[in-house]
Amino acid sequence: MVIYLPATAQSILSIIKYYKLDIEDKKIMIVGRSLIVGLPVYYDTPNNWLIRNSLAKENYKEKIRLRSYGLAKVRDTITVYLELKRKANGLVYKRRISSTIDTCERFMKYDCSIGNGQIAKEIINFRDFYKNLQKNYLIL
Repeated sequence: MVIYLPATAQSILSIIKYYKLDIEDKKIMIVGRSLIVGLPVYYDTPNNWLIRNSLAKENYKEKIRLRSYGLAKVRDTITVYLELKRKANGLVYKRRISSTIDTCERFMKYDCSIGNGQIAKEIINFRDFYKNLQKNYLIL
């Protein structure tokens, strides 16, 4: 049985030290925490436009993330949620579909479908609009 353990602040610091990343005088934000390593996973454009727009406190912002609740025991059977979140003038709109980690990751790479219902279509339109969305775990 494979068990995925949570990433901790200490493990993040270990990674920073291992790769000798210069973080002095930099603001560091660890995005999210969960009982699954690396989840929630936020997807962003190659130039991090989604997070930059969000941090700029614009009246409209949106993001997409892969999220779970509970401890993953087997990667391909744990239920996760691909969530689309939009906020306009203080009003939050969140849509999500449930699937497996592998299916969601394949979908984000255009390797499979996640369905054809209304929520799936909204998530597909978001992915296709931004193109080439990449996983983001840690922002330096």
